[in-house]
Amino acid sequence: MVATADSADADRVKSLGAATVIDYTRGDVAAQVRAAHPDGVDALVDLIAYAPDALPLDLVRKGGKVASTLGAADDQTLAAQGLTGGNVMAAPTREDIAPLAEPAAAGTLTVDVTTVLPLESAAEGLATIASGTARGKIVITVAD
Repeated sequence: MVATADSADADRVKSLGAATVIDYTRGDVAAQVRAAHPDGVDALVDLIAYAPDALPLDLVRKGGKVASTLGAADDQTLAAQGLTGGNVMAAPTREDIAPLAEPAAAGTLTVDVTTVLPLESAAEGLATIASGTARGKIVITVAD
């Protein structure tokens, strides 16, 4: 798995499963991925593009898969590139969440929580997310 992070966050991202970390602060991410994987990657999960023409589809091998969390994956655009995939929107159901319940209860589900804030500091957490500098999950606690 290839992931992006700055150099200060590379070890954390590798600990979460990334085999290769591309430092987005060192220039064009697509060019760095292309240099590391000249034949392309098998799949792309895009978290930043809002339009099909903003997806770096040329980085994905023919027959590869593309997923977008912001609605950028267009069936026609993907098909024209020999790719498949779609948009992933969060709408969890009981059936989706059920497989997570057992490992969560057993304490074996790993969630990358990097910041814990009291409710009165929730705006600070939202500002961190909005600025694009959040690392891991931010948890807001509510006092009893």
